[in-house]
Amino acid sequence: MILIDFFLVGLVLGLLLGGRLERLSRIPLSFFWFAIAGFAVRFFALGFSQVLVPPLQTLGMALVFVGTLFGRRLFGMPVVALGALCNLLVVAANGGRMPASKDMAIRLGLLSIAERLQYGAYPEYVVMSETTHLNFLGDILPYFSFVFRRPFVVSIGDYLLGVGIFLVLFYYLRKEERNGAAH
Repeated sequence: MILIDFFLVGLVLGLLLGGRLERLSRIPLSFFWFAIAGFAVRFFALGFSQVLVPPLQTLGMALVFVGTLFGRRLFGMPVVALGALCNLLVVAANGGRMPASKDMAIRLGLLSIAERLQYGAYPEYVVMSETTHLNFLGDILPYFSFVFRRPFVVSIGDYLLGVGIFLVLFYYLRKEERNGAAH
């Protein structure tokens, strides 16, 4: 959810400050299919049995990370890669599940989400506790989505992914070419 907000802000701000959509077509995105495949695996994993969700979530995050590594020379992509790595590390360390702070969900007024999290209704998440690993990389931070008009609990990796996507869009929308070559 957070990625949609950062994508839209990067797109709108880039366009408002003189950017052009056709400039995005010049970005070498041959690696991008890895990231798309990773997000697709994560999305479709939720339709499988709860036993398969954790390994498929890990696989999806690994594909996203690999895709970001291939694009690391693009402006902003190292930030995206760092976010993907943070999320991959914490999920892998917790058996394919993202630790999420029930306390933060309660503080944000997400009581039904906190309750469902507690009872294991989300196979891709685990309640953060002293038995989960790398909790500082888990979903512990508040975020208010202007698109969905509600709060979420997100990770530092999610913020980094969002900022990186913003940077990529904002930069390449505004990047001009000189003498037929990008500068």
